[in-house]
Amino acid sequence: MQSAIIRVLVDVLVVLVLVVLVWMVIGVARDVWISITTSSSDGFKALSVELLTVFVFIELFHSLSEYMRFQRVRVTHLLDASLAFVLREVWVGMYSEHFGSPELLALAALVLALGIVRTLAVVYSPGERAAELAEAAETVELSAEASH
Repeated sequence: MQSAIIRVLVDVLVVLVLVVLVWMVIGVARDVWISITTSSSDGFKALSVELLTVFVFIELFHSLSEYMRFQRVRVTHLLDASLAFVLREVWVGMYSEHFGSPELLALAALVLALGIVRTLAVVYSPGERAAELAEAAETVELSAEASH
């Protein structure tokens, strides 16, 4: 019963993310048209913010699809979505000129920390560790057979 409810909730979330993604792509197309037809830089600013928002939703959709396939969420996918979101906020803040040096330094430190954690998550991935352990066990078995 509980797994059926979770499956329905995940299906609803996937549909919602797809709808938002389509809506964002329409917004990007509108911003491209505005950028082409006008000579102001506001269209380019809106276009770049919309594109970064689309990337955030793509990362979230990727996380949801991974969950649907494997019934788990990888830390690296969550970190990718977090990095995309923080970088989007940095971009928005730089364009709107609302961020001062302390805010930009704090966001840069956050990006650095997320990047380090993502790198560590890839280096020390349980899947990678399991493959290494299986390979080491196979090597030990082969050497034990060769010595007999």
